[in-house]
Amino acid sequence: MNRNLGNINPQTAKASGWVVDAGDPGIWECVCKAHNDDADIMKSTKRMKVPGGWLYQVTTESPLGIAEALAFVPEG
Repeated sequence: MNRNLGNINPQTAKASGWVVDAGDPGIWECVCKAHNDDADIMKSTKRMKVPGGWLYQVTTESPLGIAEALAFVPEG
């Protein structure tokens, strides 16, 4: 897979050709991106502030497919 690992905010995504049709991509912030070229695996973690805490989204891409996980982490 050919990935642009430099897309960490709306500005870098737009500069690399992404078009946002709806919503505000800036509400999610990049926590971490990691990749293993030998295994062709990429993992991305983002978070969004919501009332009472944070919503975290983890995406794992591999030759076998894509997996998503979503978790709420309360403040305090």
